[in-house]
Formats: sequence, structure tokens, C-alpha cells
Amino acid sequence: MKLKRYVLTIAIAGAARMLVGCGSDPGGDFIQGSQATSTLPITGPSQLLTTAFASFKSGAFTTARDQFTTILGDSPNASDRAQAEAGVAFCDVRLKGSQDGISEFEQALTFDSKNQDARVGLAGALVSRGAPADILRAIDLLEGIDPGNPNFVYTDKFGTGIKNAEVHALLGYALFVSGDQAGANTQVGIAKQLDPNFANTNTGQIINVISFIPQ
Repeated sequence: MKLKRYVLTIAIAGAARMLVGCGSDPGGDFIQGSQATSTLPITGPSQLLTTAFASFKSGAFTTARDQFTTILGDSPNASDRAQAEAGVAFCDVRLKGSQDGISEFEQALTFDSKNQDARVGLAGALVSRGAPADILRAIDLLEGIDPGNPNFVYTDKFGTGIKNAEVHALLGYALFVSGDQAGANTQVGIAKQLDPNFANTNTGQIINVISFIPQ
């Protein structure tokens, strides 16, 4: 039992690292706003989203959060609002930890239930929390990207760094923990196909944890 708890702790930490995309731990150092690298003109919500995610990608998480908040205060349409809420959530995950983006991810889904970034971000946060109900919700969120299609495609439109293979590996982990061995095997197989060099990636870290959890 102690071994299982220890391995599950490793799995949860790995899932949280996968959530933030670029490999830094939540709460790590960030670049101040003056160092954001975007030079794109700001002409509307879509451009503002691109600019904000560029700041996020550069490591300027506080600046990015402010930019996402600006979008939310400018009466965006439902789709843009959902994306901006997801952006705030990703920034909070980086600045504070995996649990701090949950409310914003949830809010994003109220405006656009199909938003892939909100689904994946929330699923990762719930898996890191690890309660049985959280695991089941995470499964629903990830399978809901394309219901009925185990080969769903997660598209990282804004460069958060989260890969399709990592999402499938995360779903495989959640299914394994829930007791669905067959479903877990399917998702792990898909993740391996998508990331042939998975051994040294976040995908591989999640898959390796699954292989060590006592059944």
C-alpha cells in the first residue's frame, strides 16, 4: 500500500507538469512584463488572445494574465471569453500551482463546453488532485474532446506546449486508476504511436508510472 501511494504521488506530480506544457514546475520563476516578446499589433479579441498566449509562451505569466483579463473586460463573444478564461487558468497554474486554475477552467467551459484547452487543463488539475470523483470527471472531459473516438486529436492552437500524445497518456492514466484496464491500454498505445520517442518525454513519464502501479 505504501508503494502504491508513493507511485501515485509521482504520477500526480507528472500529470501536473504535463498540464503546464513547457516543462517548468508550477510556481516557478517567470519573466516580468517588460520582457514579453510579442510585437504583433493588437486589433481585436483574436489578436489579443494570440498576444497573450505569446506572453505566456515566453514565460511572462503575470503579463499574460493581465492581457487575458483585459479581454474578459471587453465583452468578448462566448468562444473568445472561454479561451481567455482558460488563459487565466493556465497562468494561475504556472504562478501558483495546479489547483489554482480550476475555477477559471470551469468558467471557460460554461461559455464554450467544447474548448479543448479548458477540458485538458481542467482534467490535468483534477488528476493532480486525485480524488475518485475527480478522476472520473477528468475521463469525461478528455473523452468529450471527440466523443466516441479514442483517437481524438487535441490541437494546441496557441502554443501552450501540451502535446496530443500527452493528453492521451493522461487519459490512459486516469482510466487505469479508475479500473478500466482495457481503455487505459488503448490510450497508452495511441500515446506511444503519437510520440515514438516517448521514453524521455512527459508522455513517457506518465506511461512509466502506469507500468509501476501495483494492480
